Amino acid sequence: MIEKIKNDSGHIVGTYDPERRTFTRRIQGSRHLLRSPKAVCIDESIYLRLGELGCEWLVVEDVESGVTYRARFLRFEEKQFPINRGFGHQVGLELKYWTSEQAGKESQPLLFFEGAR
Repeated sequence: MIEKIKNDSGHIVGTYDPERRTFTRRIQGSRHLLRSPKAVCIDESIYLRLGELGCEWLVVEDVESGVTYRARFLRFEEKQFPINRGFGHQVGLELKYWTSEQAGKESQPLLFFEGAR
């Protein structure tokens, strides 16, 4: 059964599918993607909870751009960095470690430099 994942304030921030061992979160990229370094961040408490649940995949859907980002939880563990932007303790993973998929297009690794081909 799909579990709703809540932050410390009790707001639902995503869902966890135990069969697929996948956490999925929908965001507005202009508000939720870190700009420098370019990264996706999640509350540290949610990250720890996902680890307890045995999460294997993180999926972040940007509803503004139509881009879906995917990363293995193990990659997040290896490459994460701590951050506190005034919203509590979070951990982030730079976009270069995610794969991305534009709605209707084939999945591809993110490029290290914007505009690079």
